[in-house]
Amino acid sequence: MGEISVKIYDKFGSVLRIEVTSNDVSQLRSFREVQKRDGTVEVKMAPVKKSIYSLFVLARIFKNATRRYLEFISSFDDPRTG
Repeated sequence: MGEISVKIYDKFGSVLRIEVTSNDVSQLRSFREVQKRDGTVEVKMAPVKKSIYSLFVLARIFKNATRRYLEFISSFDDPRTG
């Protein structure tokens, strides 16, 4: 996924850990207030800023990515018991 990666770890064969990381958050988009050059403010879909104020937005985006990945791998059929 470019600069965004989803990693999966199997800790000791019993704990599944999923991690989402990003080195470049500018390719992610969210609804936010955008200040135009003429001074007006508009709420629209815009790239996520790389700042501490974007942590809540990034947490929501990464949480949704993790949830979608978990839903995807839970659809696998495993013929083993247990």
